[in-house]
Amino acid sequence: MGKLTLNILSSKSRGQLLIEAMVAISVMMIAMMAVFGVLSQTLSLNRVAADQYVAANLASEGIEIIKNLVDSEYDYDHPEAYVFGSSVYSMLGKKCAVDINTAPNDCKSDDIIRFDEQSGYSLDADSPTKFSRYVELSKPLGESYIKVSSTVEWRQRGGGQATITVVDTLYDWRSD
Repeated sequence: MGKLTLNILSSKSRGQLLIEAMVAISVMMIAMMAVFGVLSQTLSLNRVAADQYVAANLASEGIEIIKNLVDSEYDYDHPEAYVFGSSVYSMLGKKCAVDINTAPNDCKSDDIIRFDEQSGYSLDADSPTKFSRYVELSKPLGESYIKVSSTVEWRQRGGGQATITVVDTLYDWRSD
């Protein structure tokens, strides 16, 4: 065993072990940097997907709010005369910020959505979010339907602007 120790420490192989260790550490560091780069990209894309998920649900909620406004104004006493209610007509051609608390004929201009633990997402909650939502209503002349477009915008990481728009058509199905 004494000869083996002497061979390792001989003058010819003294630096070879150090160089091999440095090469092995360098290869491991490059591999670790690649793993951390992929992990960082994955976390960033996860945030983008989460924002898109929230924005799509907020845009769909905008459509549902308009549907509720249309249904809340239905005239049960005179169904033959009903086309769409006055609040829906007052919103035609405007960009309106709406939330679950929006009353008929209430077209708000502040479209920043806020979040509160008790009330959830609304225009009146405490903490502003990065999302803003507005709906636009249009009614072609002579038609008995309304086209509703709900758009949610937000700033992405890095300053880019992102947008999701959900469009639906509301027919006056009760008039037939």
